[in-house]
Amino acid sequence: MSLLHIFEFECQLSKDVILCKDLVVGNKYKVILTTGNGFFWVSDKDIVLITGKIMQTPTMILWEKKLEFDIVGEKLTNYIVLKS
Repeated sequence: MSLLHIFEFECQLSKDVILCKDLVVGNKYKVILTTGNGFFWVSDKDIVLITGKIMQTPTMILWEKKLEFDIVGEKLTNYIVLKS
């Protein structure tokens, strides 16, 4: 089993999937993670905003996180729960 994990990012504008070195400051991305054992993970709920770079390393903030609640299959969003 490999210990190497790969982070890729799907651009919210173009839907292109790129590596960390190609991230553009000011763009928003969906994070895609592939682990060393081949597990592939994408979160449609978490969007990061690239805020700058320190040398060649991008800095980012969690721009959007959509919370969902699911007790018995009802899929309630945080907006619905807070309005209740």
